[in-house]
Amino acid sequence: MGIRSFAQENASSPSLNRPPLQSDKIQPIKIGQKVPETFLRGILNYKDSTAQLSDFYKGKLLIIDFWATWCSPCITSLPILDSIHKVMSNKVNIIAVTYQTKDEVKAFFKKHKNMENSTLPFVVGDEILSRFFPYKYVPQEIWIDSNGYLRGITTNDNVTVRNIDSLLNNNKLNFLTKKDSLTYDSRKYSNFQDKDILFRSVLAKTPLGIGGGWVDFKYVQNYSKYYKRIFLTHRTPLQLFYTAYTHGEGYVNYKRIFFDLTDSTKYIFPTHGEFNANDSLRNLYTNYDQWLNDWEKANDYCYELIMPHYVKDTIFYKYMLQDLNRCFDIQANIEKRLLPCIVIKLSDPGNTTKLRTTGLPPQTYWNPNHDTLKRIQNEPLSVLVSTLNSFKKNDPVIDLTHYTKPVDMNFNNMGNFFQREKYDVDELRKDLAKYGLEVIREKRLFEVLIIKQR
Repeated sequence: MGIRSFAQENASSPSLNRPPLQSDKIQPIKIGQKVPETFLRGILNYKDSTAQLSDFYKGKLLIIDFWATWCSPCITSLPILDSIHKVMSNKVNIIAVTYQTKDEVKAFFKKHKNMENSTLPFVVGDEILSRFFPYKYVPQEIWIDSNGYLRGITTNDNVTVRNIDSLLNNNKLNFLTKKDSLTYDSRKYSNFQDKDILFRSVLAKTPLGIGGGWVDFKYVQNYSKYYKRIFLTHRTPLQLFYTAYTHGEGYVNYKRIFFDLTDSTKYIFPTHGEFNANDSLRNLYTNYDQWLNDWEKANDYCYELIMPHYVKDTIFYKYMLQDLNRCFDIQANIEKRLLPCIVIKLSDPGNTTKLRTTGLPPQTYWNPNHDTLKRIQNEPLSVLVSTLNSFKKNDPVIDLTHYTKPVDMNFNNMGNFFQREKYDVDELRKDLAKYGLEVIREKRLFEVLIIKQR
């Protein structure tokens, strides 16, 4: 599907609207500049509650992770950063920094038991570092070398063992710099007063510096969802059609989307493999990031739909699909087709003795390089099925175990999560056999999305 992971904004966050400090003379640090010596207060999970910033980067690479307790990508990243910190503690220090209070962060620790053994120091109540390295969206990663010079500002998915080693060994950090638009405000609809807008549908090019986001106004009654507004940013045309098709819920396998287009490059997010396989692209561009940057400028959109009243999701997203058909001048319909699929069943129907959980806090574990699924803990099988359905080159997956309780499972080779290209079905079969499950290939009737030339 090529859906990328983007940072998040909390429109009500005080960090996004706070006034300057009295006699505030702090200037943002640029890449290549020396970071001024800074005294840090409010440090948790460290030998002292105060320290100098240089205490963390002398003799080591320092990565500062700006995060927040309401940010789901931040929460997902923290265990991964902790794993890297433990593995590379002789080379790297990682500190997690938030504007939030000590009580808010302690409440977060109490809720997320998997962070109890974290080695990461946490700086709370920050008002200084965020002025040296301003941001609108979290997570944000700051790379400072052992001499105290700012080497990079990136997103969280760039922090891997491989990339850290590249910087330490080759003195290279070849990533696009994260540059947030600090003046952008997702709470503003337009020049109209919010109370005066009854209906609106808007498609626009994504302005530079705006991260991916999803804002919706909905309520749930008797398990039915009713929507009044959605606002999506940083989306390709295919991602917008995908949202309308799935009603914004979970992953639907890529093979349930069919194209009959003369030119699909305007709609489908390009992969690294396509760049490597295309000689003409490599002649035009020096690297994949440059090509991707130009592609996003041409094919990256924001979409907003406001209805006069709350309506059921089937009506709301049907209107969105019709709207996108008009906007992009193509015809997308939902039909039924017989497709090959992968079915997960109990090897011995009625016997679920091998499906157990230790009862530890629910968690999905990825290896420190961000690429393969390692373990699901105290999670329903739907988490596994959703992950499997996110891979582009595998058939749709159906769970027919009818087992709804949480499980613990370990995996050997689940494929690259960020590229979401393909996983090994035989390896999956071996992994699931340990838990009394079997993987069967069948053909079944599915609802599919057909995208045609108008």
